[in-house]
Amino acid sequence: MMKKLPALSPAEQALMDLIWKRQPVAVSALLELVNEGRPQPISRNTLQTQLTRLEAKGWLKAEEGGRARLYRSTVQETRGRNSILTD
Repeated sequence: MMKKLPALSPAEQALMDLIWKRQPVAVSALLELVNEGRPQPISRNTLQTQLTRLEAKGWLKAEEGGRARLYRSTVQETRGRNSILTD
């Protein structure tokens, strides 16, 4: 059995939802998706901080993809959702 991942905040959960749908995804593409329809967009630095935290928690891994750093989930969406729902 895989080790249990730390719980996600609502903001982290929203990011993971986008990443599961679009992975692998670059920060620039994710920033566009996150800010779509937001009255006050978040900054690239804020997004990068959240991604770094998700990586530290074990939810994401980063890989170099040419000029961009690409992020990918370390768990399948169904396992991640089950983990969140059982907490």
